[in-house]
Amino acid sequence: MNLLAQLVWEFRLQKRYYFWATALVITVVWLLLLSSLNDDLKSQWMPALIFADLSNIGLLFIAGCLYLERRQGTLYALAITPFRRSRWLVLKLISLSVLTTLCALAIALFSGASVNWFLLVPAIIATALVFTLCGFLLALPFDDLLNYFLGMALTLTVLSLPLLDYFQVYPHWLYWLLPTQPVLQLLVGGFQPASAATISVSLLLCVVWIATLYFFAAKRFNRFVAMRPQQ
Repeated sequence: MNLLAQLVWEFRLQKRYYFWATALVITVVWLLLLSSLNDDLKSQWMPALIFADLSNIGLLFIAGCLYLERRQGTLYALAITPFRRSRWLVLKLISLSVLTTLCALAIALFSGASVNWFLLVPAIIATALVFTLCGFLLALPFDDLLNYFLGMALTLTVLSLPLLDYFQVYPHWLYWLLPTQPVLQLLVGGFQPASAATISVSLLLCVVWIATLYFFAAKRFNRFVAMRPQQ
């Protein structure tokens, strides 16, 4: 089965699991919230709202995929099939990133805010990849979604710390040690003027973080999923 056919199957699974319906509801809620803001406030809040949208969807949906496919035994079957295990992760990253990216683009498109699409589109894709990879690494040790939620809440709190810098609540350079600081800076650049230096550094760090997170995700896949006995 080629990559395109496998992606089509992934999208069908997402539809069956109501991922698209859930994402649509979340997107509509954000748009209703934005409709109550004036143009100046939209420019200020749009990066944070898209950041929050991608963080919640990215962390939740990849965990849902793991949980559902563990229950069905799909993941454990990879150990005895010629299907490359790394492709499973790549397919999930592509399909979930497409879903989250479309949701974020819809929010930006219908918000009425002024948008730099040339910068916003790669910023959204990078943010979707970062949160999906973080969610995958976090969800690997958990067999139950209820147990995962506590870890997700703690992780989301840490990953959201750059928002304190963005809103000038507690600015600090240490936020640049988190993978979410460069993606947030790119999102900000999609709605507000940003220096070329900030954009360049953020893009470089995004590439480094995505490559690093993918390396560890692929490395730990066998240990926590494919070689783990079915419960």
